[in-house]
Amino acid sequence: MKRPPLPSRRAIAAGLVVCLVLVGAWMTYQLLHARSELEAARADADDLRTALADGRTPEVERLAESLRVHAAAADGSLSGPHWWLAAHLPFVGDDIDAVRTITFGLNDVSTRNLPDLIDLYSEISGDAFRPVDGRIDTAALRSARDRLATSADGIASTSRSVAAIDTSGLIGPLRGPVGEVQRTLSDAAEALRRASVAADVLPDAVEGRHRYLLLFLNPAEIRAGGGMPGSWAELKVDDGRVSLGKQGAAADEILESSPSELTADELQFYNDRLGRDLRDVLFTPDFPRSAELARTLMERKRGLEVDGVLAMDAVTLAHLLNATGPVDLLDGTRITSANAAEELLNGVYLRTPNPKKQDAVFAAAVDTLFTRFTDGDLDPTETVRALVRSGEEHRVRAWFADPALQARIADTAVAGELPATEAAPGYGIYFNDATGAKMQYYLDVDARTDVSCGRDDTSVYTTDLTLTSTAPKNAASLPEAVVGPNPPTGPGGMVMQVDIVAPAGGSVPVIEQDGERPTYYSIRVDGRPGARIIVALGPGDATTLRITSSAAPGVHADTAYEITPTVRSGRQPAPLYDPC
Repeated sequence: MKRPPLPSRRAIAAGLVVCLVLVGAWMTYQLLHARSELEAARADADDLRTALADGRTPEVERLAESLRVHAAAADGSLSGPHWWLAAHLPFVGDDIDAVRTITFGLNDVSTRNLPDLIDLYSEISGDAFRPVDGRIDTAALRSARDRLATSADGIASTSRSVAAIDTSGLIGPLRGPVGEVQRTLSDAAEALRRASVAADVLPDAVEGRHRYLLLFLNPAEIRAGGGMPGSWAELKVDDGRVSLGKQGAAADEILESSPSELTADELQFYNDRLGRDLRDVLFTPDFPRSAELARTLMERKRGLEVDGVLAMDAVTLAHLLNATGPVDLLDGTRITSANAAEELLNGVYLRTPNPKKQDAVFAAAVDTLFTRFTDGDLDPTETVRALVRSGEEHRVRAWFADPALQARIADTAVAGELPATEAAPGYGIYFNDATGAKMQYYLDVDARTDVSCGRDDTSVYTTDLTLTSTAPKNAASLPEAVVGPNPPTGPGGMVMQVDIVAPAGGSVPVIEQDGERPTYYSIRVDGRPGARIIVALGPGDATTLRITSSAAPGVHADTAYEITPTVRSGRQPAPLYDPC
């Protein structure tokens, strides 16, 4: 019997071509399927973030499961030895490897980290963290801390892996989607990092016996650190049980003599009221320094010894009303999250010219809100949302006398520290009222900053800062409590010191005002160069400052960027990207 003839080389080659075509077609289908699933997973991630922010618990759970299904399908489509080989091919290997890194990372996050986060979110939405009889469950806080830290570490690891992908080498259709996933994971990792820091510190801050100084800030009389402290309270903590102790008006807390702790720069650029008058301790934008001065002042004035200082402004109280519901003021005015800032920062002064009665209105509002908190009469999810939002707007600050606790919140917005090294540049624009008025209730701020590459290997910051007074034309008829005593612009105007603080080792800012060179002078803030200009605005006036400064030569890194929060400002600007 004759053997069947062996296939010819041509037939073998043709068969290999057919096989390669079929494998290529199959892999193309899998790649397209993975891309479709990846886009669906990213859409779910965006919707999930919105649902979390809105407190829609059932929707959160549904979207988390949908994200898991799509991420698993995308990862499954690109699994197998053929895809490992394809990732090592020339020309297309980098693109395939990038997509596989993303699909694996999203699948890992959605299966290993996200479920526990959703469970934790559901517990916060329920009663697990609601205070009972004035006591916070510290055991629940510690459990949440550990679980949140594990999830945060996992998502941060995935974010770093995905961020390492160089999108410049990818084919055009992949650059956009890959970049969007990088940003989504980076935002999630940063949000979880901030939450993890808070969860890490909170149990230790409320266990044992502690006393904290609470400062309630009024941004209608603006300070570099946010707003003028209008009132204060002693927060007492005893093994999770919280209560209010002594309370008072900041106007009553003035030392007769200048404290010796002030530096020569502080005395020159702020004067001794920085450490002598509780209303002025936030002249400096460096909150740890403000807190130290406030602590020392209250110990000398009232004999009050505290373990830390917490500050929040009236806009934060407005955000918290979403969690507690409306509150009735002493004069019968009902405040809600929609009108609280207007009533507390303006309406009270218009209706109640007597400063003592104004203080009583603020104190009663704080008492009511605090009682609702300690009684558990609030929505826990809305409380977290309010505090997160206020943190993003730099309206909430904290400082601990314990160096170990303070170190754990360092490099977070709530710490309010100024970047002090050349390697970590920071750029800030800060305002201080100069007349004792409440006219910054009518202040609008628009700041646009670009970074360019300058000579001498420097990164150059150019800011167009427009300041507008929205005060009514009849502002001169407003009460003295609003317009201040004898304002140099005449009643109804506002006068501010505007401080621009450049990065450490950088140049003193150069300022133009409305196209002309105004009078301004150099300052130093924590050793950083800066410039100060006095700006006066009448009702309805506006002015634009063009500010130019630079970082230290040879320093090229994204720059932390901060602007004093105002009554109507939103989230703080993102760090400035360095293109050099």
